[in-house]
Amino acid sequence: MMDTNVEKPTDVGVSGRSTVLILSVTFVIFLLTVVFGTLWLHERNRPDVVKTVTVEKIREVPVERIKEVPVEKIKEVPVEKIKEVEVPAKLSDEQKALIDLGTRMLARRKLLKTEDVLYKIPAFKIDIILDDSIKDQITEDRIRNKLELALRKSRIPIDNGAGATLTFEVYALWNKLTTQVSTSINLKVLDWVTLARDGDLRTAPVFIYQDNMIGYAGKIKIQELVLGVLDELSERFANKYLAVQEKEKTVAPTPSQ
Repeated sequence: MMDTNVEKPTDVGVSGRSTVLILSVTFVIFLLTVVFGTLWLHERNRPDVVKTVTVEKIREVPVERIKEVPVEKIKEVPVEKIKEVEVPAKLSDEQKALIDLGTRMLARRKLLKTEDVLYKIPAFKIDIILDDSIKDQITEDRIRNKLELALRKSRIPIDNGAGATLTFEVYALWNKLTTQVSTSINLKVLDWVTLARDGDLRTAPVFIYQDNMIGYAGKIKIQELVLGVLDELSERFANKYLAVQEKEKTVAPTPSQ
């Protein structure tokens, strides 16, 4: 027969452990509550942080008011109509010559000295004009031969077909007794030049050079007087002509030359 007095196990140990656990959890919760409460109060009482930002003051710029122009005051500008010109793909020889002439006309140089007009004259035709009243004392052939000889000595070309003419003129005025004579002797260059007036171009014979001397002699001394003046005038002319040709060698050519 079994012993009914055997002691039953008690739950005291288990209940004690549960109580300790509950107390520990409660303490932790309390501690966290205290910590969070403290932090909340600290943040609540901390003053707000205000950041100061410097704002640059905007400068007001005055705006000029645009003046309104009435429509009726605006003048209409007439439009010039330009004639359309067809330019050929290839220029003809005549067109090239006209362009070349126009270019050289615009670039032409001014002659500053009288003798500069003798530049680039290739040759001269000789012409003698002799007063009829002294033809008994001296002949045209005598004057022509002497003038041509003077030019050849200076190597100035003579050509009867030349465009420029070198003219030697002798005019005489006798006294009442026809024993003394006063002479006007000229050496001139006649050449064809182009005149431009109001856009109109024309060619005309013009004396471009002239040198003269006045003489006085008796009847028997007329030939000596004329030939002596001829020597002096021809020498002066030759010196000027040759000096101009030499000068042209150092001058820059004009366009299209």
